Formats: sequence, structure tokens, C-alpha cells
Amino acid sequence: MRINLYLDRDTRLYRLHPLVKLAILAGTFAAVFGLDAPLVVLPITLLLAALLVVADAWPNIRRFAPMFVAVPFATFLVWSLFYSYGRTGVTWSVMPSTDSMTFAAGMALKLECFLAASVLFLSITRVEEFTEALRALGMPHRMSFAIALAFRLVPLFLSSALAVVAAQRARGLDFSRGNVFERLGRYMPVIVPVFMGALRRADSMAIALETRGFSRQAERSQYPRSRFGATDLVASVVIATIVGGYLWAWTHGYGRLPRQ
Repeated sequence: MRINLYLDRDTRLYRLHPLVKLAILAGTFAAVFGLDAPLVVLPITLLLAALLVVADAWPNIRRFAPMFVAVPFATFLVWSLFYSYGRTGVTWSVMPSTDSMTFAAGMALKLECFLAASVLFLSITRVEEFTEALRALGMPHRMSFAIALAFRLVPLFLSSALAVVAAQRARGLDFSRGNVFERLGRYMPVIVPVFMGALRRADSMAIALETRGFSRQAERSQYPRSRFGATDLVASVVIATIVGGYLWAWTHGYGRLPRQ
């Protein structure tokens, strides 16, 4: 089973500078966070869908397909049925109003944008590139290393858990038998080895980092270093224009539903 989400493709989207890739993710959140109108959020949703297609990220799209469907559907259902838009408090309505359904559609598209932007970023960005982008923004070396290490350890722990599950199944432990609570109880033999392995791995990693002089207060060198090219400049201008336009609309009241 494939754990890592990065897809190595030879396209311009993958060759973008790490700062530009990070700007796509941050710009998506900044552009649509304060907006409510679905017709205003929809262009960003379609743009992210097009970028996922250009990135040839179909393996990750298939992996997250249930979330791409369930998250907007559940969001639309909850906000339209249990929230009367423009009024104080949470109410229940079998026949939601048009304003409530419009607001619910906007919230669903916003969450779809956040999910699509995150999947796109993880599909086209290596961990090393993410660290490089954080360092270019002025983040301290230790902090950027800790964040990048968290991204590395998540798939490592998942891989370790899958290996333990396979080993327990080979010994005759059936995880699919019984009710939900019985199945959860059978995962205890998986959790304990994974956590013990994580503690041993953390201790070994700390020793290895200290051996390589991680705690030294000195200027850090970095390899490789990405170069900012013409394509990165054009992409940066496009991102800045889109985000600036959406922020201008938000500050001037456009793209937001009127309050009752």
C-alpha cells in the first residue's frame, strides 16, 4: 500500500518553486475564507480541480474520493437543515430557506477548496521543498525541521501500523469479526508495538541528530536550492492577482451574503 502522497511527474506544475507551491495553498485559504456566496467561491473550486487534472494527481484523487464527496454533502446538509442563516441560534427546519441553502452551498464549496488545495500541495511538493519554503520565509531552522519531520513521520507510522496489522493477521488475529467495539479492542495489539517502535525511533533519531551537530549554533547550509524562474514569476503574479481581487471583494462586502 502506497503511503506517501507525493507524485513525481515531469510537468511545470511540479517544477514550480517551493514558495509558489506554498503560495497556492495559502492563497486558497486567504481568498475564500471570508466569503459566503457560492458563485464567488465556485471559480476557485474549478481552478483547483483544473490544477489537480494538470498535475495528473488521479491516484490521490481516487484515494480521497470519499472525502471529496462526503465533506461537501454533509456540510450542505447540516448547514441547510440546522442553521437558519441570518438569525441567532441553531434551529431545525424540514424545509430550509433559500438563504440557508445558499449559505450551505458556499460553506460546502469552501471546504471542498481547502481539501483540494491540500491534496494538490501534498501531490506536487516534496518534504524537502516544504522545508526550503519555510526557511525562505525566515522560519528558524529547528522549527522548520520539526514541521518537516512531522510530515515524514506520519507515513512512517502508518507503514509501521500496516506492517504490524499484517503480522497479527498472519498469526490468526481476525480484525473483521464482531461488533465495532470488539474490532476496536483487537487493534490494541497493533497500537502498543507502533508506539513502542515510535519511541525507539525517536530516541535513535535524537542521537543521530546530535551526532551530526544539529544543536550547534551555526549558519546552516542547504542543498538543493531551487531557482526562481520565469514560470515562477508568472505564477506568482497570477496568484497575487487572484488573491488580491478576492481580498478586495471581501473588504468591500462583495461575495458575502446579506445578513438579516
